[in-house]
Amino acid sequence: TASMSAARNDLCEVSPIACTMYVATLESIPLARAGTPDKVARAVALLASDDSSYVTGIALFVDGGIAQI
Repeated sequence: TASMSAARNDLCEVSPIACTMYVATLESIPLARAGTPDKVARAVALLASDDSSYVTGIALFVDGGIAQI
């Protein structure tokens, strides 16, 4: 998103080393983008809702697929 790009640009201006690490981290995520608090909140909301009333146990990774590699 635009705000994520702006944050990355700010980081790159302040610390080129941190910028390099950030880009390398993003490249290691299968979905190739950083997660947001909103994505985690949606997973929590799903598990707290009646839509998950038949779920009895789950390990839900909200990490863009990085745990599966």
